[in-house]
Amino acid sequence: MSIRPPAVAGQFYPAGKEALIREIESQLEKEKSHIDLSLAKKKIYGGVSPHAGYIFSLPQALHLFQILMNAEQVWPQTVLLNPNHTGLGAPLSIDSHQRWTTPLGETDVDEELAEYLIKETMDSGHAIRRGSLAHRREHSGEVILPLIQYFLPQGIFLPLCMGDCSPGAVDQLSHSLARYAREEEAPLIIASSDFTHFKSPSEGRELDDYALDAILNLDTKEFLRRVGEKGLSICGFGPIAVLLEYAKKVSTRPKVSLLKRGHSGESAYFQGQEQSEVVDYVSLLVHEE
Repeated sequence: MSIRPPAVAGQFYPAGKEALIREIESQLEKEKSHIDLSLAKKKIYGGVSPHAGYIFSLPQALHLFQILMNAEQVWPQTVLLNPNHTGLGAPLSIDSHQRWTTPLGETDVDEELAEYLIKETMDSGHAIRRGSLAHRREHSGEVILPLIQYFLPQGIFLPLCMGDCSPGAVDQLSHSLARYAREEEAPLIIASSDFTHFKSPSEGRELDDYALDAILNLDTKEFLRRVGEKGLSICGFGPIAVLLEYAKKVSTRPKVSLLKRGHSGESAYFQGQEQSEVVDYVSLLVHEE
């Protein structure tokens, strides 16, 4: 059994099990009265979660995962789509390890779905490969896994790193996932992404509003156009686009709900000192209207 060890435990989230659970639960205690659990009654296709250090982005991420935990659905697996910050590995890469481990335990990689997607895309211009290099030091997938383990502990997952976020790759991947959902069971899709990086809080919010307008209207083409037009630093724009297109392919009435937004300058880490440059975090739920 090939196991991927944690690469960023102790940096982006606590390295010890008890400390990690304590951080999740203490933040959840602060947020739970503001979480809209009525959305848990909807048919859910997936969501968008930030992937920064927990001290910064957990308040936003918890809104998504608490809703997922309370949902009336049980998903056979979670497809975790994350960007490639390192530039290593294949453009579209499923990790070759058979299992990932974090301080909360081990989670198996879905070998059946991995094989299906590789076969589905092998003759396209956006073939999915199997390899460990793209995932070895990448934090944007690993940071999400402890939240999957804590809130959705019953499942397996598929870690897919997207270096290729072109419209063609988005269309190919969303098509293959939708086909799998129709032939087998629909997975839960989590798109890992932070939003605007290193702008003032006001400028970041304005840029995010520009992107969110297209996202909330499920206008993938316009979202990608706006990312290119403004050079938006939304690092997981590819995973977000795949999620939007997937939802439109499997649902007749998809909807995106904005759960919570914020930025790094609001973190207790800065002890109330105003920050001139921040990173923005947004959590979204994609569901049936």
